[in-house]
Amino acid sequence: MDASNLYQYGRYAASLIASVSDDTTPPEPSFEINWDTLYDFAIEQNISALILPAIKKLNIPAEVFEKFDKDKYQKMAREARMCIEAQNVFDALSQNDIDYIKMKGIVIKDFYPLSYMRTFGDIDLYVGEIDRGQVKSVMENLGYKAEHSNESHDGYEKGRFSFEMHSSILPKHYRDILSKPFEHSENDCADPHSFVLEKNYFYLHLITHLYKHFAFGGCGIRLYCDLYFFEKAHPDLDFDFIEATLKKYNFDEFYTHTKKLLEIFFCGGESDERYDLIMDYIFANGVQGDQDLMRMHENHRLRFIDKVQFIAHNWFGYEILSLKYPTLKKAPVLLPVFWVVRLVDPLFRNRKVVKARAEDLKIMNSKKFKDAKTARELVGIK
Repeated sequence: MDASNLYQYGRYAASLIASVSDDTTPPEPSFEINWDTLYDFAIEQNISALILPAIKKLNIPAEVFEKFDKDKYQKMAREARMCIEAQNVFDALSQNDIDYIKMKGIVIKDFYPLSYMRTFGDIDLYVGEIDRGQVKSVMENLGYKAEHSNESHDGYEKGRFSFEMHSSILPKHYRDILSKPFEHSENDCADPHSFVLEKNYFYLHLITHLYKHFAFGGCGIRLYCDLYFFEKAHPDLDFDFIEATLKKYNFDEFYTHTKKLLEIFFCGGESDERYDLIMDYIFANGVQGDQDLMRMHENHRLRFIDKVQFIAHNWFGYEILSLKYPTLKKAPVLLPVFWVVRLVDPLFRNRKVVKARAEDLKIMNSKKFKDAKTARELVGIK
């Protein structure tokens, strides 16, 4: 689908979301619509179940409606499975006297018109750094395997289920916003070990999470839906505090553009050339952004030094090497030795790795990467 078509389908999908939220008659499309294409777009953005109540009120082909309806039931079943498994993990943590904070999808889904309309791929929890070892034992006893780990989180998987156990909620350069998460959380149920962030801090987390996705790999419209539905459910948010906090950590320009996009998407706000370009980028991304761009992380400037830094981090960084060569964790002093090992290892064992790194550099010089850079600048990400 070309950019102009993406824009039309994206704006129309946003208007359908607004009609579902407000329980109003959905607008008819103002262009010659292909309903199969709208379905494909909704699947890519993971909003098919969300716009289905509006779709039901429109005269669409029966075979397309059946695809929307089938996807709804799949999402309902997935949510049920995820919630049952989540409760098993919550109970195990509580039985071991481990406090935890529920984050992201497992919380935000309850502010959508119906919870299955907001699916999530994994379940994110915050646990204290001091509890990480005990959490690992709990998860392994439940049949989970530790699939990845870094300084701030551990990932566990079992079949189709995935948990991210965070010991820090935000990245280093703005971690102070939530440096002591339990101080800004409240108990959410009868379980004394279960917490959620207080609403103003949860909103701050939504904004900074959106920022991270937009900066590193882009995002689709669903993260904007999260903000929209959370705002609508919490009209008493302390925006003076929220805006002051965001300004203190230099998110104020990004927040201003985010609020304008919410107005355009869901409240009939007028767009202009700047926001049309930003929306082009959002609609071109999948629900979690572009995976190629995500791999590039913070190296979004197309200068030679950035390419050198990218290679240094992804080939020779301690975190990357210690995952590939576990011996390094026991003897960090051997890091220079493993630099040499990392350099020559692919030549003898896996030349595909060399090819993949070459592809990364091609992406950094592609139109897609340059468009991402432009979009970041337009929303105030330097």
